[in-house]
Amino acid sequence: MKTCDTADSKVCATRRVCPRIAGLSLVEIMVAITLLSVIMIGLFAAFSTTQRALRMSASQTDVLEGARNTMSLLVRDLSEAASTDQPYAINLLVTNPAGPASVFSMPRPGGGAQDNALQDVFFVTRKNDLWTGVGYFVLIRTEGVGTLYRHTSVMAHTPNNDLSKLYGNFTLAQITNSARVAEGLVHLVVRAFDSVGNEYFPPGSTNDIAILPWPTGFVFTNQAMPSYLEVELGMLDPKVYNQFKSMSPAAGVTFLRNQIGKLYLFRQRIPILNHHEP
Repeated sequence: MKTCDTADSKVCATRRVCPRIAGLSLVEIMVAITLLSVIMIGLFAAFSTTQRALRMSASQTDVLEGARNTMSLLVRDLSEAASTDQPYAINLLVTNPAGPASVFSMPRPGGGAQDNALQDVFFVTRKNDLWTGVGYFVLIRTEGVGTLYRHTSVMAHTPNNDLSKLYGNFTLAQITNSARVAEGLVHLVVRAFDSVGNEYFPPGSTNDIAILPWPTGFVFTNQAMPSYLEVELGMLDPKVYNQFKSMSPAAGVTFLRNQIGKLYLFRQRIPILNHHEP
């Protein structure tokens, strides 16, 4: 082995092989940064999509849960409707107090329109010796949307009691003596059907004195009671409803007409246990 002394140390130093220092070129660094940026953007996009889906799911859960609870209450009450057997007492009444002019139309993207109406519903039920008048009415904040309330009154079952007073109590119902059921209601329509599925109305489809057309609705008296009732319920997305409440009536109506995509519709046919067809 050769060693270097002091004299030839400079020569030896020049003959030494220096190791190469490893590193990245500028192009490689830029490629790496670009790849990291793409990965980060992809992750942020995935997180944003997931967050939006979760929020939408939570919103739909709120709407669906509220609508299902409302529909469940209507189904339970209406299925127990009974006839009073009194000629002047109302067994079942469905009407639109505001008349046909209150029908609120929302244009569909593909053409046509969704016609919404808000009806009031009254009927009576009997448990043992007590008659209960049950009524649902909509307090309309402005054209097209309102809050659903439930009113009840009770009367003992005696031969001399005039059960028509139950409906009289309903006509005097106020929000102070009624229970609030749901907000953001846009559509509530009830239809009556016989045992073979034929709708009793539009008016003129029957001449029976116990089944009469009513202004913008119908009424069953005496012993008459349909076999089925069909309930249609439409509710707004809570966020849309909160936006609507913050607007003036004119601006709110214009805003509401363009929210067909945020309207949730439900329909259910209810068998009436105590039905009695003429």
